[in-house]
Amino acid sequence: MSEACQAIKKFNVVFWHKKAYDRVKILRRSEKKMTTLKLNAGPCGFNTVIKAETEKPYKVKVTVESECPHYKAVNDDLAEPLDALGICCKEKYDSNTVYKIFAKHMKHPACPVAVGVIKAMEAEAGLALKTDIEMKFE
Repeated sequence: MSEACQAIKKFNVVFWHKKAYDRVKILRRSEKKMTTLKLNAGPCGFNTVIKAETEKPYKVKVTVESECPHYKAVNDDLAEPLDALGICCKEKYDSNTVYKIFAKHMKHPACPVAVGVIKAMEAEAGLALKTDIEMKFE
């Protein structure tokens, strides 16, 4: 058994896939819980908390609590549950629903909050394991 399969089994997730990535079926055996992702955007010093909660299979409601003044109104645009399978697995950058929403609010293109929303949705919908990510300069 590959190392990735062992990790997936360890986190109580079963993957079943066919040829195309968009046909991935994921079954979660455990109860659904809200996913919370805490993000420090970097030099601006603003902290952000992203909460994602599954309402229906692959339909995820996202809220963003940020110290950044540019994201105060983003929750109005995130009022409806989003299609996690489409956003995380099928949509390209130029047509991605989350990036379109955040394009209205983002003032700095390198801000990682939009990526944080996608990562939280992905984890909440069972499309990825909840593992920390990081970027470090050397």
